[in-house]
Amino acid sequence: MQPYPPQPPEPSFFEQEIAGIPVYVHLIAVVVTGGLYLVFMPFVLLFSWIGDQTDRAVSRVVDPLLDRVLKAALVILAVPAYLVFQLVKLIYRRYAGRASRSGGR
Repeated sequence: MQPYPPQPPEPSFFEQEIAGIPVYVHLIAVVVTGGLYLVFMPFVLLFSWIGDQTDRAVSRVVDPLLDRVLKAALVILAVPAYLVFQLVKLIYRRYAGRASRSGGR
């Protein structure tokens, strides 16, 4: 057994990613659009970065609130679910008791 797991191989230059897209896709886009892709790419990266920052900020605020709401809903729904379970169990016991008293099925 090796003391450390083997490291995954480093991706080649063309397999590395910029904004989640491999470099070779960016290069193909530059060739196909005749360089216009390079004009729009900084704006795309900027808006992507702004979106990521907003998502992180929103998730910091919304996730704890959503967690509390879901826990409260679980507590509120747990009581009726427990009562329904007890009712079904009571009905089943009465039905099963009646069937056993009558000599089986």
